[in-house]
Amino acid sequence: MHILSLIVFAALLFLLPPADAAARNLLLGDPIGFSVTVDSSSDGYSARPLTDGLIFEAVDSVGRIVRLPAASRVQPDFSIDVTDDRSAPLVEHTPVDHHVPGQPLEIRARVTDESGVDRVRLHYRPTRQTMEYTTVVMQRRGSEYVATIPGQAIDPAFDLLYYLEALDVHGNGRFHPDPDLTQPYVVVKIRR
Repeated sequence: MHILSLIVFAALLFLLPPADAAARNLLLGDPIGFSVTVDSSSDGYSARPLTDGLIFEAVDSVGRIVRLPAASRVQPDFSIDVTDDRSAPLVEHTPVDHHVPGQPLEIRARVTDESGVDRVRLHYRPTRQTMEYTTVVMQRRGSEYVATIPGQAIDPAFDLLYYLEALDVHGNGRFHPDPDLTQPYVVVKIRR
């Protein structure tokens, strides 16, 4: 398979567009005759391989990598979104401070992002250090994202800890609570 790296050049093409959209097309190729047309006449860039076996890898100026297709199978058409968006989603959440063992615990958060929220996940486990985190995708319900920790996962012998992970459509992410500012998880005291 060929690997084609579209480093900062692709981002510069998007950030500094020429006067007419037709000039934003780019033909990429290699010495053995492999070629791809990149068309940026719409939002972002789209690529159509002219041969099978293409993998695109784009790296922006801060080192974020997008690989297309993300799966190992080759796809005939796909697009690469080049953007200057570096803003992570905003997460608003009121931490749960205590709960009853054996009862389901609903976790809610309001998550917003100008470019759109891709996904929000809840990670939780007992405070017992040998336990692995369980991760669930939070479902959008109105203006909030919601997930429920099942009652059987809430052991009366241990408190519970959790944190949230939010990603926007461009791959910008945020953990809540923010590990750069505070303890990186919420501790729920389980009533005994």
